[in-house]
Amino acid sequence: AKTLKRLPVDQPLRQAMSGHGYRSASAAAGPVSVTMSLRQNALGEQRIDLTEMQLSEEDHVRAREMALLAVSRITPDTAVALGISQTGRTLQQQLAETSENAFLVARDPMSRAGFHPRPFASIGVRHSFGPVALSVTSERGKAVTTFERAHDTPGYTINSVTLDARQGAARFSLGASHLSEDETVLGSRFSPLLATGGARTTFVDAAAAVRLGRGWALHGSYRRGWTWARGSGGLVDNGHLASQAFAFDVSKQGLFAIDDTLAFRLMQPLRVTSGGFRLSAPVSYDYESRTALYGDRLLSLAPGGRELDFEFAYGLGLFGGRFDFNGFVRTEPGNVRSAKRDVGAAIRFTLSE
Repeated sequence: AKTLKRLPVDQPLRQAMSGHGYRSASAAAGPVSVTMSLRQNALGEQRIDLTEMQLSEEDHVRAREMALLAVSRITPDTAVALGISQTGRTLQQQLAETSENAFLVARDPMSRAGFHPRPFASIGVRHSFGPVALSVTSERGKAVTTFERAHDTPGYTINSVTLDARQGAARFSLGASHLSEDETVLGSRFSPLLATGGARTTFVDAAAAVRLGRGWALHGSYRRGWTWARGSGGLVDNGHLASQAFAFDVSKQGLFAIDDTLAFRLMQPLRVTSGGFRLSAPVSYDYESRTALYGDRLLSLAPGGRELDFEFAYGLGLFGGRFDFNGFVRTEPGNVRSAKRDVGAAIRFTLSE
């Protein structure tokens, strides 16, 4: 028992807020646009960081970082995006001119792969073929976990291909991603007796959004993943995992005022649904030969609990700035069946410069 340690339950609201102030700056010259933001923490230390036009999810590193998003349109049908300290998913959303800014806790399930990413660099290209567009992105960075120190944080790379289309008031997208982890399995570490380190995961993503008129809109997204973990000599076979995540939104613009927005989301973060390591374990003992007899046994890694996040968001332009209220409930946080509900709320007021 002394060698076991449970990962603390994620606290997404604290990570999203963190008491930070932001100053954003954008510039454009012809077909090229650049966006940066300067972040100042509670100690008054400043750092430059790209924030996906919203508050950052993690703040484990106090050192200053330069972050940048540059988008350039090469031809009327082709655009390129370069990012520093930015995910490939955000680049894809910027190129497709889509974004999700209303929610703090129930975040986009397609932007997470079981861990908090700290991207170093990313690149994306989008080309339009009439009503259909193809986006290709690549991202590399570090997988941030509670147990890791800054100097030994394991690395990862994600390569993605996404098709998106618009038809009237509806928007659809279908994509596939390949996640390669150097030493982790969906952000988790295992003993060398179980896994030699590293995993490969294929995700298939689908999303759809439709505007119903009078300011009403629906949005849904689904992610399915298959993971192959490298095993050691003590394993009969390598580890195999299946995972999934989904989200469903309903929103209304112009409910009480022209520029207000009301939104609700139900989201399940990425969760392992089945699979594990197949071990060659001793199952009986032959006293005559004094040898142990081995058999195949599955060490399941599917949790018994299931986290579901419910979040309500309301935003309104007020006094030359923006007022936002978020309230949320997380059931069985961290997919721990016995975990207590996580309930919270946040009020923000942002002044425009």
